[in-house]
This record gives sequence, C-alpha cells and structure tokens, in this order.
Amino acid sequence: MLELKATKKRANVSEEDRRIRLSSKSGNLGKIRKSRVDLFVARSGQEYYFEIKTVKPNIDVFARTKEKLLQWKAMRYSINQGLTVKSYICIPYNPEAPKPYSRWTLQGLYELDQEVLVAEEFWDFLGGKGTYEELLDIFEQAGIELRDEIDDKLSEFK
Repeated sequence: MLELKATKKRANVSEEDRRIRLSSKSGNLGKIRKSRVDLFVARSGQEYYFEIKTVKPNIDVFARTKEKLLQWKAMRYSINQGLTVKSYICIPYNPEAPKPYSRWTLQGLYELDQEVLVAEEFWDFLGGKGTYEELLDIFEQAGIELRDEIDDKLSEFK
C-alpha cells in the first residue's frame, strides 16, 4: 500500500491479488481496521465488494478506500483461497456527463478499468444493461410530479 501511495508503483490488480493471497494464506493478517462494506453482491461464484463515494473525494479518502478494498480481499482469502473476490470504489453519478468523469486524483492508486465504476458502469453492473438510463428516467419523472412540493420545501431554506 505504501508503494502505491508514493506512486512508486502503479496499481495492478492481478499482482495485488497474488500478493494478498500469499500473505493471507497463514490467516495472520496483522492489524486490520474494522470497516463496513457499502454493498456486497455474490454472483456466478464470485464475490463483489463495493465502497460508494461522493463524486469529488480527495486523495486521502481515495487512499483509505484503496486500503479497505485490499483488506476486504485479504480477509476473504484468509478464509478461502479459492474465491474470486473483486472490490470496487463506486461513484454513483457523473456530474460531468455526458463528458467522461475526469476527477482522477486516484490515478496510480487504482487500476481504473478494474477497480472503479462510475455512474452507468456501476448501475448497469448491478441491475443489467439499461438500469442507469431507467433510473435517470424515474428521477426525472419524480422531479416533474413533485416539483411544487420540492420548490416549497426549498423555499424554506432561503
């Protein structure tokens, strides 16, 4: 982890998994901070762990999250080396849409195409192709139907 923070090495999920499996074989993981998983999915014999973040976290948040993702894998591999475990940082929407999300203060810490899901990638992974667009349509419809109530509530804060 220290190597990644100092960006001496770029993230490589395959190599990280190999090293985590080796170090967790003994079951002695050292000191691991307790942390909760935001979302867990088991599908097709694989386990997926998701940490959901705001759209603009700073580098410290990204670094702590990377540590969590690695620790979750280590804990699972210490119990079952044969598992396939994937962990992701997820950003539920892209404020820059339709342009690609560009806040990559996590460059180097994460292998972006292996550990980061943004907006459509995240929601479509969970619910299948088209889920993200369907959610956007639902939110738009709710906004239209509830506009007066929303405006009334917001006017209380002026």
